Amino acid sequence: MRRMEKLIQDLEKVYDEITAIALLTHSLEKEAKALRNPYTEPYKLRAPARKFFGVEEASLKDMVQVLVQDWKQEHRLSANGRTVKLGTKEAKLLALSDNEEVDVYDIYERLKTLQKT
Repeated sequence: MRRMEKLIQDLEKVYDEITAIALLTHSLEKEAKALRNPYTEPYKLRAPARKFFGVEEASLKDMVQVLVQDWKQEHRLSANGRTVKLGTKEAKLLALSDNEEVDVYDIYERLKTLQKT
């Protein structure tokens, strides 16, 4: 009987240790995720963004570079670089009005919603 009680106590200790390790691992994973930088690190994209950019994952930097390149080529970026006139597809993707001057910071905030975090 004593051996059985000792075995149960040992099993309870092992259970407690495993539970503590699992909780610590979960905490570390949450901290690591919080430290990720969405500007430079690629995240999976939501379906409309995957279709628009043609990739499964992208960082905000990647998306901005693609858009700015198009805006410059089509002369839609303002002289000071602060506003841009969106095309129809871009406006639809970002849920904004097309053919209106939009602040690039508003676009940046909208781009963040296209990543699955």
